[in-house]
Amino acid sequence: MAQNIELDIFSPRVGEMFVLDVSGNAGERLELVEVNALPSQGGPREQPFALIFKGPGGSGQQQGMVKLTHDDMGEFDIFLVPVEEDQRGRLFEAIFN
Repeated sequence: MAQNIELDIFSPRVGEMFVLDVSGNAGERLELVEVNALPSQGGPREQPFALIFKGPGGSGQQQGMVKLTHDDMGEFDIFLVPVEEDQRGRLFEAIFN
């Protein structure tokens, strides 16, 4: 990913699919379902934000660093945390502060 990871890069991507690659096993698709601005805590990032992705229910993906690939954005590493699961799928969150 050539550009920095910032809120305005992800905002127009809500509803788009990203391919998850963990330990060289690519294939699971995650949909970006939310992009949320967070209150500034005086850290290095001017505008902290959170991304919420939805994957299939029963996903074996645990908390950790993963590689995501997007058709237009390319590849980038991101730390995902599973936050919720129901009959519609599993939600993962990434926070940038």
